[in-house]
Amino acid sequence: MLYGTWSAYGVASPVQAHFGGPLVAFPGTETKVYIALVAFLLNLLVAVVLTVVLRALKVDEGVDQTRPQDYHVDAGDPGVEAEIDPHAPIHA
Repeated sequence: MLYGTWSAYGVASPVQAHFGGPLVAFPGTETKVYIALVAFLLNLLVAVVLTVVLRALKVDEGVDQTRPQDYHVDAGDPGVEAEIDPHAPIHA
């Protein structure tokens, strides 16, 4: 997110100095690419590298507390809040 925002901030257009477009030169080349694509690839790289490093350090993965019934709920089931009225005021 930081890279994408920083890259987009640096893009100028004829009518504004910042956030002027969605394209930036791919790092190390002159090829213009979508900023979000580069940010995604960077995010993927960070995730892979950190996964390898944390597994090498034997950091505990934690416990998944998701229960099977968490995937199958309907409005009106116990523990499911009623749908919020979209026209209700935000603060009561």
